[in-house]
Amino acid sequence: LHNSGGYDLWIIVCSYYSMFYIANSALYKEGYKIGEKIAHKVTNEALIVLLRRKISKAMLDEFAELQGDALELVDAALRIEPERVDLLKARGKVLVDLGRPIEVMLAYEAVLRQMPDSAEANNNIGTALRTLGRPADALVYYERALQSAPESKEILYNAAGAHYEQAHFEAAIAAYDQTLAIDSDYVFAHYDKAQT
Repeated sequence: LHNSGGYDLWIIVCSYYSMFYIANSALYKEGYKIGEKIAHKVTNEALIVLLRRKISKAMLDEFAELQGDALELVDAALRIEPERVDLLKARGKVLVDLGRPIEVMLAYEAVLRQMPDSAEANNNIGTALRTLGRPADALVYYERALQSAPESKEILYNAAGAHYEQAHFEAAIAAYDQTLAIDSDYVFAHYDKAQT
C-alpha cells in the first residue's frame, strides 16, 4: 500500500490489528479468552502479566544453553593452555553465571595460585561462599580483595552483605557507608542500608 500511494494510516491500522489478533491467539492458546469490552486494553495487560514468565523463561533457557556452550569452549582452551589466567578467569565468570558456587571457588583458587592478590578472584570466592551460606568465610576473601582494591564499591557492598548475614549490623552499616562514599548513587547500597 505504501509504495503504491496508499495511506500510511492503513499500514498502521493493519499492523496493529495483526499484532492484536496474534496476541489474542497466544492468550487463547494459554486458555484465556478475551471478551469484547475493552478488548484491546485487556489483551495488552494480559500479555504483559500472563506471558511474561513464559517469555522470560525461554530467554533464560537460551542464556543457560549459551553459557553451557561458553563453558565447553573455555574448557577446551584450558586443555591446551591450562595455566592461562585469562582463561581461568573466564571459566570462573561463566560458572558464576551458571550458579555453580563450588566450581566457581575452584576456578578462582586456580587464579589465586598465579595471582594471589587478585581482587576479582578473592571477591568471587567470597560471593560463592556467601551463596553456600558461609558469610564468615566470605569476609576473609572480601578483606583480601579490599587490600588490592580498597575503592571497589562492589567488594565493599559484598562485604556489607556478609556482615549483615552474620547480624553484625554496625559493621554492615559502616561498609554500606564506605560504599556510598565511593558512589553516592549506588541504589542497592542505599536500599540494603535502610533495611539494616
